[in-house]
Amino acid sequence: MSEDFSLIYEPQNEYTEIGYHATLNVYKDDIIEKGFKLSHDEDDWLGEGVYFWDDIRNAQWWKKDNGIIPRCIFVCELKCDRSKYLDLDCKKEMEKFSLFSKQYLKEMAKATGKKPAFKGNNQRKKFFCDIYCSKQNISILSFTFEHDFFNVAGFKEGTLKRRQICVKEPNCISIVSVKE
Repeated sequence: MSEDFSLIYEPQNEYTEIGYHATLNVYKDDIIEKGFKLSHDEDDWLGEGVYFWDDIRNAQWWKKDNGIIPRCIFVCELKCDRSKYLDLDCKKEMEKFSLFSKQYLKEMAKATGKKPAFKGNNQRKKFFCDIYCSKQNISILSFTFEHDFFNVAGFKEGTLKRRQICVKEPNCISIVSVKE
């Protein structure tokens, strides 16, 4: 028997991370059985995909179990080829993304005579993330968002940074465990 050892495993060519997905318990069995479904909400800020937090504390914050509707957190391994991962916190990657978006908008206006009308900033982000990921063959992207927090009287007391990961290809997700 002759083996071909020409392919060498190089982990630096992979993007791998543990992600935390908070959801309602009623979806738990379906996700375990059939896998995750992409979200198609019109204001998904990183575009269509399955959303994860980088830290379990962020997932617990999102989970906000109010005692009425039980929720759970999926702990998953997220993995793809490094060339298919986009880190929008990286200045170089964001500059490339921004330049692409400007050029795409200019070409779209030239071809159609109009620009898209966005209902809000989240819809704008979704549009450009979906287009960029499609054109660049991106499977997973991430970005750190700032969330303001307010006191009981409604005044801003500070800002928290929370990093989200959007998985465009469900085959990049492996469930590790589920926490109630």
